[in-house]
Amino acid sequence: MSEIRYSIERTRNRTSRAVLRDGMIQIRLARGLPPAEEQRHIQSLLKRMSKAYLKDATKKRLDPFRSLFTGEQSVTTNLATGSLLSFRVQDGRRNKALQVWGGWSVLRGLNTDDRTFHRFLWKLLAKSAHKEIEALVRSINAETYNEHISAVTLKYMRSRWGSCSHTGVIALSTPLLFTTPEILRYVIIHELAHLQHPNHSAHFWQHVALHSPDHVRIRKLLLGFKLPKA
Repeated sequence: MSEIRYSIERTRNRTSRAVLRDGMIQIRLARGLPPAEEQRHIQSLLKRMSKAYLKDATKKRLDPFRSLFTGEQSVTTNLATGSLLSFRVQDGRRNKALQVWGGWSVLRGLNTDDRTFHRFLWKLLAKSAHKEIEALVRSINAETYNEHISAVTLKYMRSRWGSCSHTGVIALSTPLLFTTPEILRYVIIHELAHLQHPNHSAHFWQHVALHSPDHVRIRKLLLGFKLPKA
């Protein structure tokens, strides 16, 4: 299993466990294990997680800003809504952004680490696309379920593509903008269906199929994408 990337952490927990995070298997060993037992736990957990690791490695990471961290000063992104959005980055005293025609002119603070700046870019993207996404959600709702929507939000979500609250708030994850129009539409329909069925019961999927009859195929396409690290 030498091709599998993993890290080891010794903890005070009573049991050993492993999780897949950011393209790496993170092994958290139980406390007080002798060296031979540690190795047995490591090999067992790697074997258990290898299938998930290899499957994850085949997914396409949605990482539109990566080139801005490898020397490039600008990037133009194609969104699933059909829009183009450009980001031009220069050094500055602090993080600052000016919305210009077609995108953003951004200053990156000299003391800003990559993770903080990455999140800053995602927030700018969400701010740019929010009105367009809200209009799309309300338009799709009008032509399908015609349910009451109290609000539409667009934000980076680390572990999900969308959500629907019991108060009628439809939330979409900003990385959806880098999938495809049919995937974006499917996720919107999926969340709208939750306004009537706050679960994943058979009735819920029947409700989804009313307006997304090809949802099984589209969902498989969605599972081929991986949320970015931000």
